[in-house]
Amino acid sequence: MACGGGQVPVFCSLCEEDTEIKWKCLNCDMLMCDKCKEKIHVKFKFAKDHKVVSIQEVGLHAEEIDFFSISCKNHFKQICFMFCKSCDWLVCPLCISETHNGHGLVAIREGYEIHTNKLKTRQKNIRTKIDELKKRKAEVNDIESTEHSRLENIMKKMETQKMY
Repeated sequence: MACGGGQVPVFCSLCEEDTEIKWKCLNCDMLMCDKCKEKIHVKFKFAKDHKVVSIQEVGLHAEEIDFFSISCKNHFKQICFMFCKSCDWLVCPLCISETHNGHGLVAIREGYEIHTNKLKTRQKNIRTKIDELKKRKAEVNDIESTEHSRLENIMKKMETQKMY
């Protein structure tokens, strides 16, 4: 039996019902619906000290990233300290002298922000396309319903003509 690669529906971690997930407790690592956030999670010990964020904000509150201890993929025991915008690659001093000299080099943090901004732009474009597809699907459903009604009317007319 083949396994599909589709998404698995996520349920509220507390009530385990098929409700819309709207919140995540970063301390408990729990996904929650509105009801459980307001009625159940608040009863947890130390819940008042927990950081609960909207599901749209998940990933925005990550701990500070250590950009100063990234090992080079090409040179053993070398630490990367720059990002090559030309090649889209983290580079160490040896990488720069061998391959990336004269390329557009920036601090790793800036390279990280470049990638983060690209991902945010792509995510926004995907959301826009999803909204467009939902609208088109609604239009197709309307057309299908209209055409189905027309078909039924034609079939009734044909039945009526058969009788005479």
